[in-house]
Amino acid sequence: MGQLIGRGVGTLWMFMWILGGLLWAVAGIMIRGFKGRGFAIAVIIAGMIPCCLAHLCCTWVFNLGIGIWALIVLFNGDTAEAFNERASGSTVDEILGRDGFEF
Repeated sequence: MGQLIGRGVGTLWMFMWILGGLLWAVAGIMIRGFKGRGFAIAVIIAGMIPCCLAHLCCTWVFNLGIGIWALIVLFNGDTAEAFNERASGSTVDEILGRDGFEF
């Protein structure tokens, strides 16, 4: 019985990791198109929460570093302005083509 429960929990854990990775990928794709800033922030914060509560694993430390960097970039004034411009109808090429913006 314990092996069946262990396998079920392990399978569930695996699907949670896959779902988390897919959410990070979708958020990254949306960021490249200057869409879904709120969704991306939520996914990044969720990814920064440690999933292995028994000990701090190396993947959590990596996610924490990348998450902090991503939040700094997303809360940057120029980046927030680019998301607002995209929401008002500008294209990605127009946003990237303006002076002083680097992506």
